[in-house]
Amino acid sequence: MSCIPQCPTVRLYLLAAAVLTLTACGGGGGGGSDGGGVTPPLPQTWTIFVYGHADHSLTYGLAADMSEMSQATIGSHINVIVAADWDASKQVGGNGATSPWEPAANGAAYPTGTEWYRIRGGGLVPDRFAISAEQNLDANAYLQAATDYAFQNYPAQRYAVILWDHGGSWSGGFGGDQQDGTAAGSGMTAAGAASAIGNALLARGLTGPRPLEFLAFDTCLMACPEVIQPFSAMAKTYIACAEIDFGAGWDYTATLGHISANSTAAATAIAAQEVAFWNAHHASSATDLVAKSHIAIDLTRWDAFATAMGQLVAAIDASATMTALDWGTRHFTTAPGYSFDAEQARTQPNLRDIGQLLTKLGTLSSDLTVKARADTAAAALTGMRLGLSQGTLRSINSQSGLHIECAIASKYTATPARLTSYATKAAAWNAASNWSDLLTLVQGADDTTQPILTVSSSGGAVVTIDFSTADADIGEASVWLTRTNPDTTIDDFGLIAGDIITPGAYQFTWDLEVPTLSDGTTTTYARAERVIIGDGIANSLFGFSCAYTVGSDTIDGFVVFGPNDTYTALFIELDTSGGVNVHPLYPGGTITPRIDRYSGGPTPTPIAMAPLTVPTSRQLTIAMTAAPTGNYRLLVAGMDVWGNEATVWTVPYAITAR
Repeated sequence: MSCIPQCPTVRLYLLAAAVLTLTACGGGGGGGSDGGGVTPPLPQTWTIFVYGHADHSLTYGLAADMSEMSQATIGSHINVIVAADWDASKQVGGNGATSPWEPAANGAAYPTGTEWYRIRGGGLVPDRFAISAEQNLDANAYLQAATDYAFQNYPAQRYAVILWDHGGSWSGGFGGDQQDGTAAGSGMTAAGAASAIGNALLARGLTGPRPLEFLAFDTCLMACPEVIQPFSAMAKTYIACAEIDFGAGWDYTATLGHISANSTAAATAIAAQEVAFWNAHHASSATDLVAKSHIAIDLTRWDAFATAMGQLVAAIDASATMTALDWGTRHFTTAPGYSFDAEQARTQPNLRDIGQLLTKLGTLSSDLTVKARADTAAAALTGMRLGLSQGTLRSINSQSGLHIECAIASKYTATPARLTSYATKAAAWNAASNWSDLLTLVQGADDTTQPILTVSSSGGAVVTIDFSTADADIGEASVWLTRTNPDTTIDDFGLIAGDIITPGAYQFTWDLEVPTLSDGTTTTYARAERVIIGDGIANSLFGFSCAYTVGSDTIDGFVVFGPNDTYTALFIELDTSGGVNVHPLYPGGTITPRIDRYSGGPTPTPIAMAPLTVPTSRQLTIAMTAAPTGNYRLLVAGMDVWGNEATVWTVPYAITAR
């Protein structure tokens, strides 16, 4: 018999500090003498074009980033050119921040039209040298024209492009121009953006090998091969986030100043240094400490990686021993995923980490060819990575900083159009790797059949649950606790155990205790669940359902912990758009835990428990406490690797006195 470990209690030190994994950043040329009479190299001229696509919710973010740019120490040899498109339905200073350079007085509307700025640095107001009529920055033609305009009017020895906006991986693409709040804005595909920039480079005669020093997305979710592939031949390096960029974006002050002072440095050294600056820039946000992911890649090594991935897919396609179930099992346990939203974070993600997946294929595959090719691809990935900034949740799960499309089968069964869309929007990557073969393989293996669980239980002072399954595709099991009240309503106390499992027999014992939270004065129950799925129970984040009040603001979500924690100091907010934000607990704030109550229908009513006051330590204690009196039932759930789930109830157990 093997046991499923009991849930409550996240080593908080795992959450307390970000982990940075960086290869050597390298230095930069230019400036100073070596003391031996050698004349230092003259600075090289740069033009860095920032496509400031901010005609939507990020208007204030672009304004803040341009303030950062303006504080950089920039020499006359560095041209930082910004095409800025604002949301004219917003007011300058409407976010409570002011910048002396802003295009209009505080309280005035942002201007309609696309403004062109040259960043002068040194605290000087940016020079607005042109303004055009309102443009659609989602249009490939405008991105091409804008890039051409910047490079034509500011020729240099070295060029770079920063695409600034929303990013949504291969499916959401780049952009979303809302035309001053009057349109939805659909964004452009990676292929479309790459074609536009490539045509602009061609028009300027920049046809040599990899004419851009770096191509960067200062956005969310664009560090993936589906997006990188179309850009892979036009730049020396690539910089992006595999995860949501939780607000701070680039450190433009430090990065632009570094480029100016090190203008002759190799592109690889500059890209690696940007990651180091980015990491420091994201060192105070609680969300960043948990989940951030930012990477720089040497694109001169990209083709070797793409070839290795294609050879891996071919080996899986040709394997006589590796089945669709083997493949499905490997990626089912590759977590946490990316695109930090409530549904994907709490169930199974669509976007998984490539390095983590390759490790599973390399260490667990019985087919020696598949194993060897997975190892080769993993080595190629490591070899092209210049710098990596990661949150703790990512580092403890040994993630690599690049995600790839890889959902469980039931998602493709429920939404077959996703595979069709992938073949179109990720066409370049498919041509290089045939990755769609594996997505189609796993989709075709979905049997839509729930796993069969055999459950028996016995009780007294301790309740013992024996359960087993012979289903070859079983993926995980969990145990949930409920209490039936005298009025027939049912209180749900949530998850009390769970883990990844394989076919076999398992046993769980419940000692009639439930997890509680305490502020040192009051102790109360709360509903627990796995909030962020990790690579096994030990590397997941759990949470107690709560409302969190600080001052006049109240947000919903979970205080989070892991399987070995005895206290918690972080709160995950699930916002109305499905996003996930992490907040520290502030002294004096109020946490109101909840349990769910069912009254005959499928939708529960949250029931508030006794409120807790966050102490000066910012820590709430987690403990196991005797369950209140009542009639309890445990629910055993099993999910297979395709996403099908089955549940079995135990018989009731009465707790009459404590």
